[in-house]
Amino acid sequence: PLSRFNKKNLSEKFTLTILLSGPEPQRTIFENILLGQITNVKGTIVFVRGLPDADTLPVIQQEGLVFYNHLPAGQLEDLLNESQLIVCRSGYSTIMDLIALEKKAILVPTPGQTEQEYLALSLFKKGIFYTAQQENFSLLNAMEASQTFEFRKPGSYRINHSLILQQVKEIIGKKRNTN
Repeated sequence: PLSRFNKKNLSEKFTLTILLSGPEPQRTIFENILLGQITNVKGTIVFVRGLPDADTLPVIQQEGLVFYNHLPAGQLEDLLNESQLIVCRSGYSTIMDLIALEKKAILVPTPGQTEQEYLALSLFKKGIFYTAQQENFSLLNAMEASQTFEFRKPGSYRINHSLILQQVKEIIGKKRNTN
């Protein structure tokens, strides 16, 4: 996968990270569904709202619950590395990031986004990520089901770009020497 993130050997401090993204109004609809259910979840929870321009946060008093409107890439990379389970959309870039980080996730495709629906279902059938639909979404049920879901790592796809470039240079050098 092409990802801006790298897997780091950090301890998993967070039980659940919710990573919201996508077009409105579906982003807000899903956020409201989650906000209505988050108080039922125990553990340390981080909620990243995907709103870089927002200046207010939801006010829910719950021990271990932290909200962010947005996080810079470096902080988000560390947060995801420190998360046991992630709830997020099934966008292509997000999926590549999750695979690169080797993280367990519950994918919830954006309704009406056929490519997200396809990717989520395909990855669910392959045992890579658990998937749930936004309609009638239950955070507790999805988390419970994900505990018995046998997440399979899709394999190591990390590409050593510098090694490939070195090999290309050697091939070009050999061709020049034979001409």
